[in-house]
Amino acid sequence: GKADEIVHEDCPFADDTIEAKVDVYYDILKQPVVEVDVDTSEGRDFVFGVTCDKPGRYRVKMTGSSPLGALAQIPMTVYYTSIPIRVFTWNGTEGRDVTKDETLLFLSKYTIFRAHFGANGFRLKRLEFEFEHAVEEDDLSEF
Repeated sequence: GKADEIVHEDCPFADDTIEAKVDVYYDILKQPVVEVDVDTSEGRDFVFGVTCDKPGRYRVKMTGSSPLGALAQIPMTVYYTSIPIRVFTWNGTEGRDVTKDETLLFLSKYTIFRAHFGANGFRLKRLEFEFEHAVEEDDLSEF
């Protein structure tokens, strides 16, 4: 048959849309360690798929470094299936690896995870995921 054509009108995220091919999916319940071996310079994206059979709140440990000084602020926006969810601000680390411990909600069985790097000077190296608990009402208001 003929594929339907989808037209987005007045989409508030139209400027954030990218063409992305996802070749790798991680089963988040297996607590994957995702090694990041891509260009993380300004305007670049790191994209992968997530399979989640247990919707809930997940802890994500993000490890990276920056040659910049401590006053530098480098934004990294996280998207789920083209929708911006959170912006994490990294400070310069003078070359040392630093790990941020954050939380994210995974509510769908399949999600496309995208990290967008808004400035030069930060190198994301690793992501680690761990289930915390099922979604509670307080979790929804936090995000």
